[in-house]
Amino acid sequence: MRFRAVTWLFVILVLGTGGAVADRNGWLTPAEGVILRLLVPIQASVRGFLQPGLDLLETAQRMGSLRAENDELKARIDELTGEVVRLREVEVENEQLRSELDYKRQNPGRQLLPARVIYRDPSNYVQAIVIDKGSDSGVAEGMTVISAGALVGKVTWVSPTLAKVLLIVDASSSVNATIQRSESRALGLVNGQPSSRLLMKYIPQTEAVKTNDIVITSGLGAGYPQGLLIGKIISVQRNDIEMFQEAVIEPAVRFGKLEQVQVITDFVPATLGVP
Repeated sequence: MRFRAVTWLFVILVLGTGGAVADRNGWLTPAEGVILRLLVPIQASVRGFLQPGLDLLETAQRMGSLRAENDELKARIDELTGEVVRLREVEVENEQLRSELDYKRQNPGRQLLPARVIYRDPSNYVQAIVIDKGSDSGVAEGMTVISAGALVGKVTWVSPTLAKVLLIVDASSSVNATIQRSESRALGLVNGQPSSRLLMKYIPQTEAVKTNDIVITSGLGAGYPQGLLIGKIISVQRNDIEMFQEAVIEPAVRFGKLEQVQVITDFVPATLGVP
Protein backbone atom coordinates (compact mmCIF):
# COMPACT_ATOMS: atom_id res chain seq x y z
CA MET A 1 0.00 0.00 0.00
CA ARG A 2 2.79 2.37 0.95
CA PHE A 3 4.66 1.50 -2.25
CA ARG A 4 1.56 2.30 -4.33
CA ALA A 5 1.16 5.70 -2.65
CA VAL A 6 4.77 6.58 -3.28
CA THR A 7 4.38 5.54 -6.91
CA TRP A 8 1.36 7.85 -7.41
CA LEU A 9 3.24 10.72 -5.77
CA PHE A 10 6.14 10.17 -8.12
CA VAL A 11 3.79 10.11 -11.14
CA ILE A 12 2.19 13.41 -10.05
CA LEU A 13 5.64 14.94 -9.65
CA VAL A 14 6.70 13.83 -13.13
CA LEU A 15 3.45 14.99 -14.75
CA GLY A 16 3.62 18.34 -13.01
CA THR A 17 7.20 18.93 -14.06
CA GLY A 18 6.57 17.80 -17.62
CA GLY A 19 3.36 19.84 -17.86
CA ALA A 20 5.09 22.98 -16.66
CA VAL A 21 7.67 22.60 -19.38
CA ALA A 22 4.94 22.01 -22.02
CA ASP A 23 2.92 24.99 -20.80
CA ARG A 24 5.91 27.34 -21.04
CA ASN A 25 6.53 26.23 -24.59
CA GLY A 26 2.83 26.69 -25.62
CA TRP A 27 2.25 23.02 -26.35
CA LEU A 28 -0.97 22.79 -24.29
CA THR A 29 -4.53 24.08 -24.82
CA PRO A 30 -5.85 26.72 -22.39
CA ALA A 31 -7.96 24.11 -20.58
CA GLU A 32 -4.99 21.75 -20.22
CA GLY A 33 -2.85 24.63 -18.98
CA VAL A 34 -5.46 25.48 -16.29
CA ILE A 35 -5.55 21.85 -15.11
CA LEU A 36 -1.81 21.60 -14.94
CA ARG A 37 -1.55 24.90 -13.06
CA LEU A 38 -3.97 23.45 -10.49
CA LEU A 39 -1.48 20.60 -10.03
CA VAL A 40 1.35 22.97 -9.12
CA PRO A 41 0.49 23.14 -5.38
CA ILE A 42 0.15 19.36 -5.31
CA GLN A 43 3.45 19.05 -7.10
CA ALA A 44 5.15 21.32 -4.53
CA SER A 45 3.73 19.20 -1.69
CA VAL A 46 4.88 16.00 -3.38
CA ARG A 47 8.35 17.47 -3.94
CA GLY A 48 8.53 18.50 -0.29
CA PHE A 49 7.47 15.00 0.71
CA LEU A 50 10.01 13.29 -1.54
CA GLN A 51 12.92 15.72 -1.09
CA PRO A 52 14.32 14.16 2.14
CA GLY A 53 14.42 10.78 0.42
CA LEU A 54 16.08 12.28 -2.63
CA ASP A 55 18.61 14.06 -0.40
CA LEU A 56 19.30 10.82 1.44
CA LEU A 57 19.81 8.99 -1.85
CA GLU A 58 22.21 11.67 -3.06
CA THR A 59 24.10 11.52 0.25
CA ALA A 60 24.39 7.74 -0.01
CA GLN A 61 25.76 8.08 -3.53
CA ARG A 62 28.31 10.65 -2.36
CA MET A 63 29.33 8.43 0.57
CA GLY A 64 29.84 5.51 -1.78
CA SER A 65 32.00 7.66 -4.03
CA LEU A 66 33.99 9.00 -1.07
CA ARG A 67 34.46 5.48 0.31
CA ALA A 68 35.84 4.29 -3.02
CA GLU A 69 38.15 7.32 -3.19
CA ASN A 70 39.25 6.71 0.40
CA ASP A 71 40.09 3.07 -0.34
CA GLU A 72 42.11 4.18 -3.37
CA LEU A 73 44.04 6.72 -1.28
CA LYS A 74 44.75 4.12 1.42
CA ALA A 75 46.10 1.73 -1.20
CA ARG A 76 48.32 4.51 -2.56
CA ILE A 77 49.58 5.37 0.95
CA ASP A 78 50.44 1.71 1.59
CA GLU A 79 52.30 1.60 -1.72
CA LEU A 80 54.28 4.76 -0.92
CA THR A 81 55.05 3.53 2.61
CA GLY A 82 56.49 0.33 1.18
CA GLU A 83 58.59 2.36 -1.25
CA VAL A 84 59.94 4.57 1.58
CA VAL A 85 60.93 1.48 3.59
CA ARG A 86 62.69 0.00 0.54
CA LEU A 87 64.56 3.25 -0.14
CA ARG A 88 65.68 3.47 3.50
CA GLU A 89 67.08 -0.06 3.29
CA VAL A 90 68.90 0.87 0.08
CA GLU A 91 70.33 3.96 1.81
CA VAL A 92 71.58 1.90 4.77
CA GLU A 93 73.12 -0.70 2.45
CA ASN A 94 74.79 2.03 0.37
CA GLU A 95 76.27 3.57 3.51
CA GLN A 96 77.68 0.19 4.55
CA LEU A 97 79.10 -0.36 1.08
CA ARG A 98 80.71 3.10 1.09
CA SER A 99 82.39 2.34 4.41
CA GLU A 100 83.63 -0.98 3.04
CA LEU A 101 84.92 0.74 -0.11
CA ASP A 102 86.75 3.37 1.97
CA TYR A 103 88.52 0.62 3.91
CA LYS A 104 89.46 -1.19 0.70
CA ARG A 105 90.91 2.03 -0.73
CA GLN A 106 92.99 2.55 2.41
CA ASN A 107 94.07 -1.10 2.42
CA PRO A 108 94.38 -2.11 -1.24
CA GLY A 109 96.17 -5.36 -0.43
CA ARG A 110 93.40 -6.75 1.78
CA GLN A 111 91.14 -9.53 0.53
CA LEU A 112 87.64 -8.99 1.97
CA LEU A 113 84.69 -11.37 1.71
CA PRO A 114 81.32 -9.69 2.37
CA ALA A 115 78.91 -11.66 4.56
CA ARG A 116 75.54 -11.13 6.17
CA VAL A 117 74.67 -11.76 9.81
CA ILE A 118 71.91 -14.38 9.87
CA TYR A 119 71.86 -15.35 13.56
CA ARG A 120 72.76 -13.77 16.87
CA ASP A 121 73.30 -15.83 20.01
CA PRO A 122 70.47 -14.78 22.37
CA SER A 123 72.24 -15.86 25.57
CA ASN A 124 74.12 -13.46 27.82
CA TYR A 125 76.95 -15.96 28.27
CA VAL A 126 78.28 -16.07 24.72
CA GLN A 127 78.61 -13.01 22.49
CA ALA A 128 78.63 -14.52 19.00
CA ILE A 129 77.02 -14.26 15.57
CA VAL A 130 76.59 -16.59 12.60
CA ILE A 131 77.31 -15.38 9.07
CA ASP A 132 76.12 -16.74 5.71
CA LYS A 133 79.57 -17.62 4.35
CA GLY A 134 81.60 -20.76 5.10
CA SER A 135 84.42 -22.93 3.83
CA ASP A 136 82.91 -23.10 0.35
CA SER A 137 83.56 -19.34 0.15
CA GLY A 138 87.08 -19.58 1.57
CA VAL A 139 86.30 -18.87 5.24
CA ALA A 140 88.50 -20.68 7.79
CA GLU A 141 88.75 -20.82 11.57
CA GLY A 142 90.80 -18.01 13.06
CA MET A 143 90.05 -15.50 10.31
CA THR A 144 89.39 -11.92 11.36
CA VAL A 145 85.96 -10.36 10.86
CA ILE A 146 85.50 -6.59 10.54
CA SER A 147 82.82 -4.02 9.78
CA ALA A 148 83.90 -0.89 7.90
CA GLY A 149 87.46 -1.34 9.13
CA ALA A 150 86.49 -1.85 12.79
CA LEU A 151 87.20 -5.14 14.55
CA VAL A 152 84.18 -7.41 15.05
CA GLY A 153 85.75 -10.69 16.14
CA LYS A 154 87.22 -13.99 15.02
CA VAL A 155 85.83 -17.04 13.22
CA THR A 156 85.66 -19.96 15.67
CA TRP A 157 83.62 -22.55 13.72
CA VAL A 158 83.04 -23.18 10.02
CA SER A 159 80.67 -25.30 7.92
CA PRO A 160 80.53 -25.33 4.12
CA THR A 161 77.97 -22.49 4.05
CA LEU A 162 78.07 -20.90 7.54
CA ALA A 163 80.56 -19.61 10.08
CA LYS A 164 80.38 -18.65 13.76
CA VAL A 165 82.13 -15.47 14.86
CA LEU A 166 83.11 -14.83 18.48
CA LEU A 167 82.71 -11.08 19.12
CA ILE A 168 85.43 -9.07 20.84
CA VAL A 169 82.91 -8.09 23.54
CA ASP A 170 82.68 -11.73 24.67
CA ALA A 171 84.30 -12.33 28.07
CA SER A 172 86.63 -14.97 26.61
CA SER A 173 87.93 -12.66 23.88
CA SER A 174 91.31 -10.93 24.13
CA VAL A 175 93.04 -8.63 21.63
CA ASN A 176 96.54 -7.15 21.73
CA ALA A 177 96.05 -3.41 21.31
CA THR A 178 97.78 -0.06 21.28
CA ILE A 179 96.81 3.59 21.73
CA GLN A 180 96.74 5.41 18.39
CA ARG A 181 98.53 8.52 19.54
CA SER A 182 102.09 9.35 18.55
CA GLU A 183 103.14 10.54 22.01
CA SER A 184 101.70 7.44 23.69
CA ARG A 185 101.54 4.20 21.67
CA ALA A 186 100.84 2.43 24.97
CA LEU A 187 100.31 -1.30 24.71
CA GLY A 188 97.74 -3.42 26.50
CA LEU A 189 95.35 -6.34 26.26
CA VAL A 190 91.67 -5.69 25.45
CA ASN A 191 89.11 -8.06 26.96
CA GLY A 192 85.35 -8.30 26.52
CA GLN A 193 83.03 -7.38 29.40
CA PRO A 194 79.46 -8.42 30.37
CA SER A 195 78.40 -4.78 29.88
CA SER A 196 79.28 -5.01 26.14
CA ARG A 197 82.10 -2.59 26.83
CA LEU A 198 85.80 -3.44 26.53
CA LEU A 199 88.52 -3.24 29.14
CA MET A 200 92.13 -2.55 28.20
CA LYS A 201 94.42 -4.08 30.82
CA TYR A 202 98.13 -4.15 31.58
CA ILE A 203 98.82 -0.56 30.54
CA PRO A 204 102.00 0.59 32.34
CA GLN A 205 101.41 3.36 34.88
CA THR A 206 104.10 5.41 33.20
CA GLU A 207 102.06 5.70 29.98
CA ALA A 208 99.85 8.75 29.44
CA VAL A 209 96.38 7.44 28.64
CA LYS A 210 93.43 9.84 28.22
CA THR A 211 89.75 9.70 27.48
CA ASN A 212 88.88 9.87 23.76
CA ASP A 213 92.12 8.10 22.85
CA ILE A 214 91.59 5.74 19.93
CA VAL A 215 92.54 2.09 20.44
CA ILE A 216 93.62 -0.14 17.54
CA THR A 217 95.01 -3.64 17.14
CA SER A 218 98.77 -3.78 17.70
CA GLY A 219 99.46 -6.87 15.61
CA LEU A 220 101.45 -8.45 18.44
CA GLY A 221 100.85 -12.14 18.91
CA ALA A 222 99.81 -12.40 15.24
CA GLY A 223 96.21 -13.02 16.29
CA TYR A 224 94.80 -10.05 14.37
CA PRO A 225 96.09 -7.77 11.60
CA GLN A 226 97.67 -4.54 12.77
CA GLY A 227 95.81 -1.23 12.70
CA LEU A 228 92.18 -2.35 12.98
CA LEU A 229 89.96 0.06 14.90
CA ILE A 230 88.74 -1.30 18.25
CA GLY A 231 87.12 1.70 19.92
CA LYS A 232 87.51 4.84 22.00
CA ILE A 233 88.57 5.18 25.64
CA ILE A 234 85.76 6.59 27.79
CA SER A 235 87.41 6.32 31.23
CA VAL A 236 90.78 5.52 32.79
CA GLN A 237 91.23 3.62 36.07
CA ARG A 238 94.47 4.31 37.95
CA ASN A 239 95.77 3.10 41.26
CA ASP A 240 99.17 4.35 42.39
CA ILE A 241 99.98 1.14 44.22
CA GLU A 242 99.40 -0.99 41.12
CA MET A 243 101.89 -1.64 38.33
CA PHE A 244 99.30 -1.17 35.61
CA GLN A 245 96.37 1.05 34.79
CA GLU A 246 93.19 0.10 32.93
CA ALA A 247 90.94 1.84 30.43
CA VAL A 248 87.27 1.28 29.61
CA ILE A 249 86.63 1.31 25.86
CA GLU A 250 83.46 2.04 23.89
CA PRO A 251 83.58 -0.35 20.90
CA ALA A 252 83.53 1.22 17.44
CA VAL A 253 81.11 -1.47 16.24
CA ARG A 254 77.45 -1.30 17.28
CA PHE A 255 77.12 -5.03 17.84
CA GLY A 256 73.41 -4.91 18.58
CA LYS A 257 72.72 -3.49 15.10
CA LEU A 258 75.29 -5.46 13.15
CA GLU A 259 73.88 -6.72 9.81
CA GLN A 260 76.80 -6.98 7.40
CA VAL A 261 80.47 -7.82 7.96
CA GLN A 262 83.62 -8.61 5.96
CA VAL A 263 85.94 -11.56 6.51
CA ILE A 264 89.66 -10.89 5.95
CA THR A 265 90.54 -13.99 3.97
CA ASP A 266 94.23 -13.22 3.31
CA PHE A 267 95.26 -13.14 6.98
CA VAL A 268 95.50 -16.36 8.99
CA PRO A 269 96.82 -16.14 12.58
CA ALA A 270 100.24 -17.64 13.18
CA THR A 271 98.76 -19.67 16.02
CA LEU A 272 97.18 -21.91 13.35
CA GLY A 273 100.63 -23.08 12.26
CA VAL A 274 101.30 -20.60 9.49
CA PRO A 275 104.97 -19.48 9.77
